[in-house]
Amino acid sequence: MPWVGQFKLHSCLGHQHLNWTLLGTWFLLMSPYIFNGLPAGIKSGPAEFSQVFVVLFSYIAGFLVSVAISIERNIEPKPFRIYIFVCCLMVFLANFGPNPWVDDDIYRYLWDGYQNYKGNSPLTSLPLHPAEGFPEALREKISYSDTGSIYPPLAQWFFQFLWTLFGSSLQMWTMSFSLVTVSAIVLLVMLARKNRCPERLSVFMIFQPIFVKEFGDSAHLDIVALIPLVIAINISLELKEDRRLASPKLMLIGILIGLGSSVKLFPILFVPFLPIQSLLAKLFVGLTALICVIVISYLYYEDIENVKYAFLLLDYFRNYWIFHPGFTDLIRQVYIFFTNDNLGHQSWWYAIKIGHYITGFIYITLAVTAQIYKKKSQLIGLWAIGLYVAGQSTVNMWYLVWLWPIILSVNWAEVRVFYTIPWLTLPLPVSFGYIFWIANKDIAFIRVGSWLLWFAFTIIPCTVFHFKIKRAKPHLENEALVQSQ
Repeated sequence: MPWVGQFKLHSCLGHQHLNWTLLGTWFLLMSPYIFNGLPAGIKSGPAEFSQVFVVLFSYIAGFLVSVAISIERNIEPKPFRIYIFVCCLMVFLANFGPNPWVDDDIYRYLWDGYQNYKGNSPLTSLPLHPAEGFPEALREKISYSDTGSIYPPLAQWFFQFLWTLFGSSLQMWTMSFSLVTVSAIVLLVMLARKNRCPERLSVFMIFQPIFVKEFGDSAHLDIVALIPLVIAINISLELKEDRRLASPKLMLIGILIGLGSSVKLFPILFVPFLPIQSLLAKLFVGLTALICVIVISYLYYEDIENVKYAFLLLDYFRNYWIFHPGFTDLIRQVYIFFTNDNLGHQSWWYAIKIGHYITGFIYITLAVTAQIYKKKSQLIGLWAIGLYVAGQSTVNMWYLVWLWPIILSVNWAEVRVFYTIPWLTLPLPVSFGYIFWIANKDIAFIRVGSWLLWFAFTIIPCTVFHFKIKRAKPHLENEALVQSQ
């Protein structure tokens, strides 16, 4: 059945096919982030709820359109370049509104950049009172103003750098994050090409709404930490069969991962699953990354007491800020069921601690397993990092971005696209849970149910189908692999 709206572009594409209807639909769904507001006629409830609902509708619908675009019959080089251009253009357009929509993290970035520029510590300089030189209109929008900053040292230097360049210009700050986002998209595409990933997977990736909403519009910090990690994985693909410890590229990989982990802690989790065969080489990379983090932390904090206080703040905030926790909430409900003791936030505290132990154990087990089954190391890493992310007390939609580097570094000679599908749909249960949360319907059954439905309709069928192929018709796996490529 032919796609509606598929035309030949004789002039500029040389008889290539491009689906303008789907492309226009995706652009339309992302357009609320450009205008940064809603027409008065469609606001049927509280402003906050109507805004968030439109955000989530555009997110879920945009996700489904990205699926439709990625399963086009013909994805050829020139249309693929147009896809990249359209996505990057939308990322830039998303920050032309007066301020980020719904999210408010960037106001804390501005405050931290200002305090660092003045030589003060964001750990102890709280935005509770007006500060000379910092716009009061921006200070009033900072959330959790009664706590110090939880952002790592390299992130603080990044904020200081932006404040030095642009001062309190919110537009220039968001434009800088858009530039970083576009750079990350290009690097991810380069990684996909270098590792010979299926083209459809790359198209699906670049049309993910998270790049427009969460990074182009909301300027979340994860995209900054992602760049050195993607560069490190790109370099590690060149060393896949190199077992030498003396290679300077190994040290460079470790430094890059250390830099990324000094912005956000996630990159260091990727070390056991790098596409490098030698276990000693991975240990060397991990040690280099750890030393890099320690050195950067020492240079910024200057005192071990400041480091302890920074970790204390991070642990407090992690236990305090709970958002669509998924499996952590399931642990809490089991705890309440067996103890018949709903202790409020204390029951959350128990659930979070147990969840950390469980996810930590699973991660370590899979990290060891990946060293045994080296040909499927990255696929095992996808499950390790995916389960670690899903097991946190806070799970946001943009956390999907941490799964893309490991997905794109998978050994595609051994693995089919089909086995990555469960994790590509990770934002969907978070989106549905968010709708009920913002509507002040804090119903545990719905939160937990959305995660269980996601698990039942993605992970379980993929696992069953995998074993069915293995046992009944092994030759189909190779045929499916050829077709997917």
